[in-house]
Amino acid sequence: MNLIKSISEKKKNENQFLFYNITFSLFCLLFSSIGLIVDDRILQYSPIWLKPFKFAFSSLLFSSSLYYFNIYLPKSKLIKMSNMIIGSMLNLELAIIYFQAYRGRMSHFNYTTLEDMILFQLMAFGIIAVWIVLFAYVFFFLKLNVKSNLILHAIRISLVITFLSMASAFTMTTPNKSEIEKIVENKGIIGLTVGSHSVAEKDPSQVMPITKWALTGGDLRIAHFVGLHAIQILPLIAFFFLLIKLDYKISLFFVYTLAFMYFAIFLFVLLQALQGIPLVVT
Repeated sequence: MNLIKSISEKKKNENQFLFYNITFSLFCLLFSSIGLIVDDRILQYSPIWLKPFKFAFSSLLFSSSLYYFNIYLPKSKLIKMSNMIIGSMLNLELAIIYFQAYRGRMSHFNYTTLEDMILFQLMAFGIIAVWIVLFAYVFFFLKLNVKSNLILHAIRISLVITFLSMASAFTMTTPNKSEIEKIVENKGIIGLTVGSHSVAEKDPSQVMPITKWALTGGDLRIAHFVGLHAIQILPLIAFFFLLIKLDYKISLFFVYTLAFMYFAIFLFVLLQALQGIPLVVT
């Protein structure tokens, strides 16, 4: 109860935009859940509301984690501004993804029309802004005197991993050689699809259940997923060590060892995807 009270009362004004995104994400989750039941449309071999559902869930976890992290930070205008940008830009991204799903159109890599291009570029701008201002969290937690607080150690290293791994999104939006040739031939980008979640995918209809990750080629979303959720997984591991009352020095050793292994897994699945190798070889 004390933890809940701290989260709800401390620096409400600084966290309000994260709270707005948490609320909007929950609404989006409900909306897309209904959509998955009543709307049988398929887009790119996947139920049209599955992608919006996954993005809303990811946004909910991301903002909720940062909202919790704020209880450990001193009052700061920089953090307040970062929260405003993160909450606003995540809401913008969700709004565009849901709008495009409603229209039955791709939200990412879509340059088919000028309107589609503008919407995708707005999302790209928003997520880059989120990535940049997340560094404020990295900076403050690296400066923070964590002493013998295992949770703070886990949060600090997880933020570093998530910040570094978010850069992997650029591998999805960078046009490959054949796409550059199409842009030149088309004398512009409008009318094309540029960028992809997959690399050297042979059959886009062959995907993993639920995640819809590629089974016949590399999938860059896997590394992005692993890196993005470090800020939930590593602090939860630290909390488990506290729960079982493991010795502090042993726990700290395990937290940093597991963090190193976690980042190594991120790099492995990223390099694997870039080589066109699926996570599961069938």
